[in-house]
Amino acid sequence: MILQQMAEQTPSKDDLVKSNDVQEEILHNCVEKRTITLSLLRKRSEHNECMVSTMEEIALHQEDLESIGVTIGRTCGKTLKILLLQNNVISSLSLSEMKYFKVLKYLNLALNNLTKIQGLECCQELEKIDLTLNFIDFDELKESLKNMKSLSNLRELYIVGNPCCRAAASEPKIRILDDNDDMVPSNDVYFDKKAAFSDQNKHRMYVVSMLPQLKQLDGTEINKSERIVALQHLPQLSIEVEQLSEQCKAWKEENRKIGIHDIKRDNQNQTMTTHSPEARADASRKTALEKAEREKKERVNQPRHSGDKEWEEEQKLAVQKAAEQEERGEIRQKNGKFALRTFLSLFLIYN
Repeated sequence: MILQQMAEQTPSKDDLVKSNDVQEEILHNCVEKRTITLSLLRKRSEHNECMVSTMEEIALHQEDLESIGVTIGRTCGKTLKILLLQNNVISSLSLSEMKYFKVLKYLNLALNNLTKIQGLECCQELEKIDLTLNFIDFDELKESLKNMKSLSNLRELYIVGNPCCRAAASEPKIRILDDNDDMVPSNDVYFDKKAAFSDQNKHRMYVVSMLPQLKQLDGTEINKSERIVALQHLPQLSIEVEQLSEQCKAWKEENRKIGIHDIKRDNQNQTMTTHSPEARADASRKTALEKAEREKKERVNQPRHSGDKEWEEEQKLAVQKAAEQEERGEIRQKNGKFALRTFLSLFLIYN
């Protein structure tokens, strides 16, 4: 009978698997929306004496953040001038998040999962944006540049390493031309007026023509000659970019239908790679799960610190237990080998 009860109480292998699945789901929900929290801001505000509301600069890199959220804007958006968010998995920006940053001058979003730039319309003081190694392709390039066109103070932009720049890897430093009459010198690189929008520099010429306020692109100065050439070819550049946009959309739709997300295009063919927004997000999620589980185990092993409410409950239980002992006539306190109550009784008898 006892063995039968023990067998019934012992969890089966399926139950253990289900329990593990439930625990993993709980951990997943805990880290499902990884955004900037007040505790994280306090942790990274030591340089400002842990004063969050007056910070002018903060570095939040390598925090596995999926979004910026509204907490940072509501707490220090009025004073923050430099925001460093590189090496996270932020996939989008929204106006509701960015509208608080009225004096922000430098925004670093390198090594994230951005496919489109938006929500920066209220950040009119922005002077420098770093979007290195994101996932901005030709299908969202035009819209992204339109969204940045209203940033009148923007002077530096970095987009190197994005899919829209993939052809620039083989760009020669000096271009050999047949007709010297059509050459325009620009930073020791000669731009051919007849072929200024070749595959090697098409993205650069398009960005230069769309953002007239820029002074530097990917660390290279934009001079007057380059801007003139870019503006002259803007109509044809727009047609070319539109064609590339349609090709990119068709390529992504085809991969979506067959369930492939980890293909990265190169200049000649398609090759498998793990560098994609989905792959980076999955890796980040696993890392966050492991971190949450590790921190949970550390909290269990740490000494227990009672809060005010827990302390009050413990005191109440202790008083109640003492009252019950007194009603039963039990010894409540001893002094050495003798009961205190017995000592007092003897003292009263002999005195």
